[in-house]
Amino acid sequence: MAASWGIKPPITQHAGLWEVPVYALTVPDDQVAKQYGFDYSLRDKIQQKMSWFDVQSGKIEAGDYNLFYMAGLSGPEVLAILKYNLDLRLAGNKAPMTFLGHSTQYDDQIDQWTPTVSTAAERRQAIEDFLDYALSKQDVRIGSHLELVNWMENPQALPARCESAEWMKDASYSQAKNVSYACLLYTNHYFWNFNDIHRSDLPLMSLN
Repeated sequence: MAASWGIKPPITQHAGLWEVPVYALTVPDDQVAKQYGFDYSLRDKIQQKMSWFDVQSGKIEAGDYNLFYMAGLSGPEVLAILKYNLDLRLAGNKAPMTFLGHSTQYDDQIDQWTPTVSTAAERRQAIEDFLDYALSKQDVRIGSHLELVNWMENPQALPARCESAEWMKDASYSQAKNVSYACLLYTNHYFWNFNDIHRSDLPLMSLN
């Protein structure tokens, strides 16, 4: 978009460079919103905050700043939008669903600096509830952008069931061990690992 406006030059192709786009989310229309617990128009509410929001298409950038701050939505409202978009994918072609999150927006101190309708605790709860909802679906896997790229470079069919023991929160791993998380296999390559299945900069439990 910035390139089409002439603000930035277009990104050209570079061997080995992957671009993972931030897809748009579709806000459910008034009839569908009722199925997710809302008897008022989520689209009209967003349009009151964002005059450029297209009420007809219901498209909005899949980022937490856009939803919680620019649109001024509550945690339950964002949760409903995320659930709806996941359900759309599961009923369709199961395309990847990306979400742009900023860790600072879930820190309690951010409410003192840039307050909005929701609290940090409410935003955290919305994301946690969505992850629980997503992982309750048999065909859903949660992964980082790096894991998605790794899979695209070496695609494999997802297993029907996980063979390795499930990774346990609050459990320590002091030797090499295979565990599964969202049916993806991880291996502990370090002497000791606790409450961190992976980090983008230093994998403690690396994806096989």
